[in-house]
Amino acid sequence: MVCPPYFDPPVSNTQLQQGEDKFKHGLTSMSNNAITKAYVARLAFKKCILARISVTQAEIDALEKQWDFIQSLDNEAHSDLAVIDTQLSLFRELMDEKGIADNIAYYHAVYKDNLLALATADVGLHQMTSDRAFPTNEGNPVHFDMGVSDEGDSPLSEGDVDASASSAEASEDE
Repeated sequence: MVCPPYFDPPVSNTQLQQGEDKFKHGLTSMSNNAITKAYVARLAFKKCILARISVTQAEIDALEKQWDFIQSLDNEAHSDLAVIDTQLSLFRELMDEKGIADNIAYYHAVYKDNLLALATADVGLHQMTSDRAFPTNEGNPVHFDMGVSDEGDSPLSEGDVDASASSAEASEDE
């Protein structure tokens, strides 16, 4: 059963009365079989509306239960935060008693610098491994051998490197 889409166009009382009069006049001109089918069709439409209402109520219920669940998670997080705040204050008091300096800002700065250097090196490595051919001035590409064969990830033997070097020299001589 396919329900027609819901829409609510603005209608005045006069338009409603005129529509009802036309509807009644149309019904009186129909056969009994047509009137029965029109009634069954309107009853089916009513079932569609009731089904939409039921689905909407079920969605509201599901959203309310989801909200309750999220609220309970939020409450647990706040209680965990209170425990951590208490523990942190105890640690700070202990650090103050022992004369330990708070180096957290220093460690954050060092971590940020190391992270930046690592990200830069990662970008360079990615460029070297993904683009194996770079054009030269003559338009002939220069291929960089990364020490692995095309068949797999095993390193090339020394003989393979010598053979590729001699084949490259032979092609230059031609």
